[in-house]
Amino acid sequence: MVLYLNEDWKKEDGGLLSLYPKAGQQIDISPLGGRMVLFRSDEMEHEVNPSLTRTRNSIAGWLKN
Repeated sequence: MVLYLNEDWKKEDGGLLSLYPKAGQQIDISPLGGRMVLFRSDEMEHEVNPSLTRTRNSIAGWLKN
């Protein structure tokens, strides 16, 4: 789980979360403030792309059994 805390995030800020589903196309998610993303990080290949213009703020959590 990732909850983004960024205000006024713009496309040129970069910092996308890229998800790579096994059977599908790449999904790019912008770190917009208030957006929450839930996915199985142990089953879905993913990448956090850098932001070259500003700091990206978020809260991340993992559920384990």
